[in-house]
Amino acid sequence: MNRPGGITFDSAGNAYFSEYNGQRVRKVTPGGIVTTLATGLNGGPWGVVVDAAGNVYTGEFNSSRRLLKIAPTGTVSTLLVDSGGPISLGLRNGKVVYATYYGCQVKEYDVDAVPIAGLTNTCSSTGDGGAAINATLHNPSGLAIAPDGAIVVTTLSGHRVRRIG
Repeated sequence: MNRPGGITFDSAGNAYFSEYNGQRVRKVTPGGIVTTLATGLNGGPWGVVVDAAGNVYTGEFNSSRRLLKIAPTGTVSTLLVDSGGPISLGLRNGKVVYATYYGCQVKEYDVDAVPIAGLTNTCSSTGDGGAAINATLHNPSGLAIAPDGAIVVTTLSGHRVRRIG
């Protein structure tokens, strides 16, 4: 492994993880068999999440700054390019939710990316207790979806854990 990043599991217990320096996404079965799902992801894949259909999503937060979908067949598709740098991902109501490290936002992707938290390119730590869209996030780096559907995000430079929703 070469600088592993994000990790997630599917309902069958398979683990999926990204390798930032290895520029790939891999799968490990419960029996320990490792396969490579995608290679050549030169933008630095980090966050990873898998949906019920077996599609794997990852965000490249450096250079190419793409949100990618890896189909079960291994086909890699660019869903969008986000100059903010998608880093951490989650699934909520069938939609990909992701944090942008450099853009300092949380967005939800369906057909396009819609900001749901953080002011565009305003990396700070203000707005506690107010509307999420008016808050600022300072380099969000971790993201998880709580059982109730709320988004929980950590900010590397802001030294915060925030709950949205």
